[in-house]
Amino acid sequence: MTEAELRSVFKFPKKYDVFYIKNVNMPNPCKIEDGDFVVLPNGFRVLLHRNAGDEPYLTVVGFARDINDLVIPGKMYGVAVKGVSFDELPNFSDGSFYGESDEDYFVSCNSITLCEGIKFIGRRCFAQDEFEFVESVKLPSTMRRIENDAFKGCRYLTDVEFPLNASIYIKDKAFSGCNLETIKLPKGTKYVGKECFAYNTNLKSIDIMCGINSFMDTTPFKGCKSVSEVSVSESVEENVNALFKDSECLITVNK
Repeated sequence: MTEAELRSVFKFPKKYDVFYIKNVNMPNPCKIEDGDFVVLPNGFRVLLHRNAGDEPYLTVVGFARDINDLVIPGKMYGVAVKGVSFDELPNFSDGSFYGESDEDYFVSCNSITLCEGIKFIGRRCFAQDEFEFVESVKLPSTMRRIENDAFKGCRYLTDVEFPLNASIYIKDKAFSGCNLETIKLPKGTKYVGKECFAYNTNLKSIDIMCGINSFMDTTPFKGCKSVSEVSVSESVEENVNALFKDSECLITVNK
């Protein structure tokens, strides 16, 4: 499919304040209103957001293909993708990424890459059985918010690549119960929630480039018993013992 054909999928005629999708199996465009759920030709399931006077954008709420390495683009058919979330789709009673039935959707995923332009990850977004075997996650520099429990319980997740210059909020238990071995918190981190990285029992090395004011309490590394090396900013140094009180190792502090 050519770029011109792809761009023809989504149209915003000037005389209509509506969103259109043109499906290859449909003779005429199907009118899609603001907030409607759409299945795109590339397999992604999305919600459309279009407020008066604002540029339209999409939130990814599912993916209808069997896949091992999930890459979510920052733009689809000329329309910006701002996030991945489930809370905005009320008819998904279980909050799952795959929708109503297990049969038509992927059963495993080994890596997740969110591309530039994506700004948020919704509550319990990847805390699903389909992502149990995820080993690595790459986040874009545009990432601003990771909601509660987003990756909770991804027990094979060993590597998360945070963007070094991102201004990011990481909410409560976002990575609790994973298998992270190292963590590098960006300097621009604005918020580190309660038990954010709790019970990553194989976590050994942490580089904290943000200030102590980013931490909501002393529980973000609760149950991380293997931490042995911590690199910190000056404002965090005096709080190391409180932050890593559960570690059973001798901690080396690097400034």
